[in-house]
This record gives sequence, C-alpha cells and structure tokens, in this order.
Amino acid sequence: MVMSKTRKKFLSKLRPQRQAEHWLGHGIDGQEALLFDLDPYLYAFDAQICKISQQIVFSKDERALKSSKERPKAAIILGDELNPWSIGFLSEKFDVVLVTNFIDPIVEETADHFNAIILDEEKFYELEPVFDFILFFNCCSKLDREVIKNAVEVTNILAPGGVALFPSRTTQILTAEVRASWLSTTLGFKEFESIDVWQTSFSELLKIPEYGVGDFAKRHKSFYGKEGRDLCLKRIYEDDFQDVVNGNREVLELIIGYR
Repeated sequence: MVMSKTRKKFLSKLRPQRQAEHWLGHGIDGQEALLFDLDPYLYAFDAQICKISQQIVFSKDERALKSSKERPKAAIILGDELNPWSIGFLSEKFDVVLVTNFIDPIVEETADHFNAIILDEEKFYELEPVFDFILFFNCCSKLDREVIKNAVEVTNILAPGGVALFPSRTTQILTAEVRASWLSTTLGFKEFESIDVWQTSFSELLKIPEYGVGDFAKRHKSFYGKEGRDLCLKRIYEDDFQDVVNGNREVLELIIGYR
C-alpha cells in the first residue's frame, strides 16, 4: 500500500506539543489527523460492530468461568483505512493485534498506546486458532477473490465460538436471509459454521440526529479524545463524507461468520 500525498501532507504538519492532552501527543492537529480518514461506510457499521464485540466478550466471560481468566483476543485487519478507531473500544476487553502490510508513524503510535501488536498478513495467517473476534477494517465494494481467500484463511485462526466480520456494500437487492444462504454455499464462506448478514443503508443513518455522532464519540473517546464529538461532527459535514452519504443507494452489509 502506498501512502497518499494527502496523508503525507497531514503527517508532515504534526509537531509535538508540550501540553498536548491527547495520547498522540500532537494536540488538536493529531486528533484531526486521526479523523481525516474517517470512512463513511465503516462509520455506518460502527454501532453494530461494537455490539457484536460486546456479545463476544460476554460469551467469553462465561466460558472463562469454567476454564482460564485470559482476556479474549481480537484482530483488526487494516485495509485502505489506516486509523483503526475501534482499537480503543476493543482494547478495553480484548488483547488486540493490528494486521497491516503498511506502517506509518500514526499506526505505530496507535499500537503502542493501546498495547497492541502489529503483524503483517503473512505472519498473522500463520498463527494458531486463538482469535475470538476478527474485524476486516475495510468496506469492500464487492466480494472479490481476495475477500473470499481471506474468509478461508480466517477460519483457520478463529477460536471455537469466534466471529469474523466483513463489512461490504452492494447494489444487489437481496434480503439478509437470502444473502446469508448464498454466502454459506460460496467457496470461502462455506468454511464457517454459519453465516448471518446485517443490513443497513445511509438512509437509515440520515434518520438519526447528527448521524449518531454523540454515541460514536462516546464509544471511541479513548481514541479521539475529549473533543471527539465536535471534531467528528466537523468531519462528517465535510464535502467528501457528504458526497458518499447523500443519495447513496447501495445496500450496506455486515457479513458475520461464526466458527
């Protein structure tokens, strides 16, 4: 993955601030840099992703009473989105691994602050089946060969009872039940014990006052900081974010694979 010119420009502007309260150490510039890559599609999925991760923790806690006291393990596989805001929320309950073949200073600082391990994809897929939660932090526009290949490999490292999430978007109008049934017979996804599909749309997001930014900022306060709500709101009303949200007719699908 090649760093975009815009991201390079953002990084070049960051300067340490002596009294910076935010963990990145660059004050308001650092917080805005983290929000620069806020993806509209992943934003629309965020509440559901967090809800599912909490369900995994609850289930793991029940099993832990009978076995060990180890924290559950989660992996965030980075795609084009390089600022994995879910890491703060997940690291409260999970031991987290960031999976990426591209590392920049912000990714390194993020992993260090949230006590996460960084692995490239090759090393990640060689691990034992110990992960309870795996999130593909990228919203693919179609289920291409790469996604199907990843689905096969993920089943090899998911722990029993583990869950993998694949955010996707499509213009094909199918019910969640029909979509899940089709995926269950598709090469790659048929390796899972079962498949669910949760669907939403930007029209649903538009019904929520201020796009639900208050709840989003609360969930990810450890990542974005105290001013997260106002900064998120500013980002959401920027032209490129609004261009994606307004008039978008795609169906947003969160594919949930169970081991």
